[in-house]
Amino acid sequence: MTDFSKHPSDIAMAAGKYLAQLEIDDEAKQLTDGILDLFIEALKGNEDAYKENDDGEFVLIANWNDYWGGAIDNFLDYWLQRKFMGPPEFTTEAPRVLRGFVEWSYAEKYFDAEHYEDYLLALPENKTEELERIQKLGDLFYRLHSPNPGAWARGEKDNVKSIDMAKRPEKIEEGYMIVKKIADESAKFRFDRKILGPVMLTKGITELLRVGDVVNLTLGCYGKNWKVLETGNVYPEGTFEG
Repeated sequence: MTDFSKHPSDIAMAAGKYLAQLEIDDEAKQLTDGILDLFIEALKGNEDAYKENDDGEFVLIANWNDYWGGAIDNFLDYWLQRKFMGPPEFTTEAPRVLRGFVEWSYAEKYFDAEHYEDYLLALPENKTEELERIQKLGDLFYRLHSPNPGAWARGEKDNVKSIDMAKRPEKIEEGYMIVKKIADESAKFRFDRKILGPVMLTKGITELLRVGDVVNLTLGCYGKNWKVLETGNVYPEGTFEG
């Protein structure tokens, strides 16, 4: 189990005490411990939020009252999607774990009602379903350009090969693109003050995609249509401004 006491932060202090009082099986406790450890790691994103201790380890020094709900949004919608490569249940279970942790911490008076309400705004009841949607979209986008999608899921990175372009695109655009319009099997994206599209997708993708979603894409233009050449992560609306 994680040694939360190494962090001079009341968030870490609360995490240790919260875990100690939980009456759940060992597997569930290990999952909860892992998610809270990742949450604290994500909170160290700002230079003034951590320091280097005598052992050369970077530890969290910021406290509950230094953050608002945006810290939870950043952890769930961005940090886990971009920086965590572990089991998918860590991502899908994170909202439930954090909600329980926030509720307990408020009851123990670690922060005031204003902070509590703002934290809960980042943890709506449907947050797990939203993260599952994002994960599924990421897999479906990847399948657009990989002939062996299972290789990535199994960790066989040497077997991940992109489909060769049979024809060179007239132009290529690459970056974080915001979904602006969705059709039956295509969509239009906003990127760098331009609207790109229609981008040829699949019905499985368009059924899950939402206006405002952000997708890290490399697109190639072929006449009037665009095709997906490479993909990165998918993020829900509001993760990036643009």
